[in-house]
Amino acid sequence: MTDTKSEDLVSELKNLPKRSSGVTIARINLLAARIVGRLLREAGIKEISPEQAKILNILWEADVSGVDSIPIRILAGQTQLSKPTLTIILNRLEKNGYVTRSPSETDRRVVLIKRTGRDKYLEQVYADILGEIQEVCYKGFTPEEIEQFGDYCERVLNNLIENFLEKRS
Repeated sequence: MTDTKSEDLVSELKNLPKRSSGVTIARINLLAARIVGRLLREAGIKEISPEQAKILNILWEADVSGVDSIPIRILAGQTQLSKPTLTIILNRLEKNGYVTRSPSETDRRVVLIKRTGRDKYLEQVYADILGEIQEVCYKGFTPEEIEQFGDYCERVLNNLIENFLEKRS
């Protein structure tokens, strides 16, 4: 994306009418993803998209907890991506050697996603990028405001999850 296009996008986002906090959250998500993409490219990582990095981040967090593979349905739930969209992203990650798929030993219907280790160098780069995004997002916030904002976001997310599960039944 050229600088002019980026500036145009920012201008459009700033000038959209203020409708609701939900619209604002969607705008934040869009712009944050664009910034993550730019920071990945600036770090010399051109083969990983922000969406792919999110999936790898979930796998990194699981690995820290001692979990070496995650079922696709869990990844779909944590990323809020549809299974077809997630499959496309996983196909690319697998093709580029970042993940493997294998059937569960206990339930062959369950497909597990596992890191290959090729992503190891990305882990710290992505952590640094997330830290940079947080600094930008919380500029001017007190620690108490950051914590309060996080609590509100968790409550909203829990309400949405609850509603989603109720409507699915």
